Amino acid sequence: MSRCIAVDTYAYAVSGIRKLEPDPERQRKWIENVDTYTGLDDNEQELLAQRYPQEVTEMTGIIERARDETRQETRQEEKASDVLHLIERRFGPQAKGAYQARVEAGDLDQLERWFDRAIDAKRIDEVFTDN
Repeated sequence: MSRCIAVDTYAYAVSGIRKLEPDPERQRKWIENVDTYTGLDDNEQELLAQRYPQEVTEMTGIIERARDETRQETRQEEKASDVLHLIERRFGPQAKGAYQARVEAGDLDQLERWFDRAIDAKRIDEVFTDN
């Protein structure tokens, strides 16, 4: 593939993905596929940035949003695991099993609150009080 054709293909593909795919995670995956297929070298990347700055900005934004979401999900999964481990250690495997679905559905703020409460709680129901 010639240099200009590869660069043009890349830019058009990124633009099309952004218009046709609303899900940022899927956009990121599609862009990774385009990146693999076109295999732009450093010179072509530079040419892309010069000729298609809008597409490069869009691509960078899509990838950064997806990475941020992935980092958030990872932190949430790790915190849920910590809460469940603490519940199991403090209140037993039955308590872990009883609250596992609730913990795994919790947002990061809830998980941090539940973790802190589980440290001092005398009973499992104290961990999940709303006050």
